[in-house]
Amino acid sequence: MKTPDKNNGMKILVVEDSRTQAEYLRHILETEGYQVLLAANGNQALEQIGIDRPAIVLTDIMMPEMDGYALCRAIKQTEKMADIPVILVTQLFDPADLVKGLEAGADNIIIKPFKPEHVISRITGTMQSRAHPDLEDEQILEVSLDGRTHLIPANQLRTPAILLSTYDMAIRKNAELQEANEHLAALNENLTRTVDNLQRAHEQLLSSVASETPGGTIESPVIRSDGYMGDYPFAGLDTTEKQELALKIRESEERYRNVVEDQTEFICRFTPDGIITFVNDAYCRYFGLDKSVCIGSPHKVLLPDEDIGFMKQHLASLTRENPVGTIEHRVLLPGGKIRWHFWTDRACFDADGKVTEFQSVGIDTTEKQEHAQKVRESEDRFRMITELSPFPISIIDSSGKFQYLNKKFEQLFGYTLADIPTEQDWCLKASDTAERMSAIGTGTRDTACTEWGVIKSRLFPVMCKDGTRRQIHVWPITLKGGDRFVVYEDLTDKIESERLRSILVSIVSSSNDAIIGKALDGTILSWNRAAERYYGYLAEEVIGKSVDLIIPPELRDHLSVFLKRVGAGETIERFDTIRLRKDGSRMEVCVTLSPIRDDEGRIVGISTIAQNIAEREKSEINRMFRQQVLHRR
Repeated sequence: MKTPDKNNGMKILVVEDSRTQAEYLRHILETEGYQVLLAANGNQALEQIGIDRPAIVLTDIMMPEMDGYALCRAIKQTEKMADIPVILVTQLFDPADLVKGLEAGADNIIIKPFKPEHVISRITGTMQSRAHPDLEDEQILEVSLDGRTHLIPANQLRTPAILLSTYDMAIRKNAELQEANEHLAALNENLTRTVDNLQRAHEQLLSSVASETPGGTIESPVIRSDGYMGDYPFAGLDTTEKQELALKIRESEERYRNVVEDQTEFICRFTPDGIITFVNDAYCRYFGLDKSVCIGSPHKVLLPDEDIGFMKQHLASLTRENPVGTIEHRVLLPGGKIRWHFWTDRACFDADGKVTEFQSVGIDTTEKQEHAQKVRESEDRFRMITELSPFPISIIDSSGKFQYLNKKFEQLFGYTLADIPTEQDWCLKASDTAERMSAIGTGTRDTACTEWGVIKSRLFPVMCKDGTRRQIHVWPITLKGGDRFVVYEDLTDKIESERLRSILVSIVSSSNDAIIGKALDGTILSWNRAAERYYGYLAEEVIGKSVDLIIPPELRDHLSVFLKRVGAGETIERFDTIRLRKDGSRMEVCVTLSPIRDDEGRIVGISTIAQNIAEREKSEINRMFRQQVLHRR
């Protein structure tokens, strides 16, 4: 157990309408040293955040008044709360539900039922991503599902976190399915032993009777509903012999009946034409049958039409050489309910090789089938998210073999699984010798020291299949068992953009003209050195304040008009006006106003370039003087 001060009392708000679930989460979190706040629904959560701001919010989805989706949207759309991470805690498995959570802006997802280590891992991973604010620039990912287009905010840390949650659930479900399959295999082995025991008991009984009957032969008995095997011909035996033989038969019948009735599996015997000759109590209880009525009657268990032909083929495949077979099929219960069954069937043959009877032992495997379906849904959900991800993704097993590459990986790098079956092949093709050794060494160290679920990023140059070179941020996430879930972010364009931006910043900073960046409402966002020299204010004194600070009172009415015109896309070039200095003095300036656009062309701000008219006139006089001097020479 970790020490209580491990997380320094970081506050976590748990939003859960189930008191039991809320207290369970409180226990998990307080054990790890977190301070826990509770709210029963979305409205209470918003009030709680306003009173005592948490570091992170864990919220259930299905709640009264305001559900988890609405709460997540409210937090992300409120400026003062938008930076609070939100983790959805849910039992929902449908892809549509997951997309709704992503669309609402959730930072991570925890699938119920969960273990304490899963909860702590998700919180730790989410908070680690918040430690990199420079990597949270969001893109908008369009996802089409069920005929609707969803706009999902996605960034390089949030997306792998949610992918990891989904992939982890798929792994857990697969492990549970493996356990269920192992249990089913054990049950199947037990069924086979039961069938063999019943067959041996039946054959021993016939052999015992035949050995004491003149002629050494006896017909196979028909088992009645009470387990009695019927009468045998005792011709040629005296009374004492008959009584001794009858006693042995009754003892053998009792042993046979005890073996059969003690089984929890469904046991039945039926003729090739479908007449039931025996059923045990478990069979009757399950199907709601009266043993005394169904013995000697046609088999009444119904199968869906698609399974009937399958069953007939299965029974027809049983031969004297291979008399035992297994089958899993659906069964229609009274009321139309469908269940899955697994049966072990043995065919019994006469001396001529003709089937006289089938002996069957079965169990209900519906839960196993439903579990397998959940695993398939979880895998489909993971596949959908990874294939639609704006980031390249790979899965590498503990031996270094690539198990999966998504479409974005193949589109960006040009490599397929056939090109790079192993991590070593990837290093050989995607890097030169020096970079290759560095990458291999770093990757080996990271794998050896990284805990499960921890993200450790690295920046590597990658040579694409077409020969282009790209700067890639690699985010390997170590999974249980040593596998790695790797997300790749292409920083090539971002690095080039930052280089150009740095050049522009240098130009603006060294310009002799006062350059001011403003928001659309006139709030000052940037202030270069020339502006400090012109107006007398340092940058830290004016950033965040309105630009009307330097506009004379009689001209401030014009500000809103100018802001509206430029906000609509107009550029207002070179007009002379008056501005105020910090000391109250006035100066004449020539101003140009132009819109600032983001990468998508949207207007996000206004640029103001001001030139001191007095300095401009002085510069013009100096220029004219130099020309006159040169002319005289």
